[in-house]
Amino acid sequence: MITDSPYDLIFETIKRITQQETYRFDNSVKIPHEAGVYLIYKKPYKNKEFSYVGQSQQLYARLDSIRKASLRNHILVRKIAKEYHETDRNKLKEIIHNNYEFSFIATKSTELALVIESIIIRIFKKQLSYNKAKIYQYEEEFEELANLLPV
Repeated sequence: MITDSPYDLIFETIKRITQQETYRFDNSVKIPHEAGVYLIYKKPYKNKEFSYVGQSQQLYARLDSIRKASLRNHILVRKIAKEYHETDRNKLKEIIHNNYEFSFIATKSTELALVIESIIIRIFKKQLSYNKAKIYQYEEEFEELANLLPV
């Protein structure tokens, strides 16, 4: 993706997704079939604090797998199952429906979604209770990226 101001695009996208309204996992919002970033909020939350950030080549499929409580397809669902000590898929769907909301933003490319996800993880890492493994994965990558930026 080529732009005159990649920093403006990235940080404007982060600002938009973190200030966006949240939706329930109930098919009430049309989710695009394209790349993007999504935030998961565990209720009750204060000041729009999200607890998970992810990216996908196909937002609809990814968020639908969470809505359907697919243990096989999403690490977040496995972590919710562990937290609630629940493995029954119907009960997990109910837990997700009643206790979690999401926001999302489509991006022009998967690469942009990856960059935005990694920056959000780095900035908001203290509140991301479900992203711990990704936080450590991105630590080194982010440091390398930061060293490339002009001072």
